[in-house]
Amino acid sequence: GKDGKGKDGKGKDGKGKGKDGEGAAAAKPKKHKHKAGESRGRRQRERRRAEKAAALEREVLKAAQKDVRKQAKELYAADNAQRQKARASKRHIPDAGLPGAKRQRLLKPGELADDFELQAMARFRKAGF
Repeated sequence: GKDGKGKDGKGKDGKGKGKDGEGAAAAKPKKHKHKAGESRGRRQRERRRAEKAAALEREVLKAAQKDVRKQAKELYAADNAQRQKARASKRHIPDAGLPGAKRQRLLKPGELADDFELQAMARFRKAGF
């Protein structure tokens, strides 16, 4: 209401249902008491020093990890290049006759195969001409 005593009208005069120690005072976190002889500035400086040391340590580990990654990448690249070289052998030569080539589709009547001339030349050579 308008009398300043809150919703139930039992506000500031202490006649409400709440127990002592509950409410706004209990909800506040307790203040962290610092050790004797330790100022806030000293704590901050120590924390900053610790952070710098940790950052330096992380940098060292990062550099080591970067070297390891670089070596692995080079090894992989060399291995991959070798594999590509081995793969590229005869595939670009059209009449190399590699096994496992594409299966030929069935031809319609009256249709000539793509390698008809090659086969004809092979038969011609076989006959001794």
